Amino acid sequence: MTEKKHRSVILFGEWQRPLGALSLEQKGMLLDALLAYPEGKRPDFTDPMLRMAWTFMEGGLDENARKWEETRQRRACLLYTSPSPRDAH
Repeated sequence: MTEKKHRSVILFGEWQRPLGALSLEQKGMLLDALLAYPEGKRPDFTDPMLRMAWTFMEGGLDENARKWEETRQRRACLLYTSPSPRDAH
């Protein structure tokens, strides 16, 4: 099976408070990094605040992607192992 690329990212509400200390410019740079993340692009921030923010954000994104992949695989297994309505007759 070929690996599917993620087409989306989730923004977590828990990020709001720590990101509140950033400037609008820094937040924009993080948004650009988030939008590039599904394409496998990793930011190379020189700003220490952005590096710190990205470290915790990326961990959450990776964990969410892992959980989604597990759910997707579980659903696929159920789809292929569930009896067809035609088999009930």
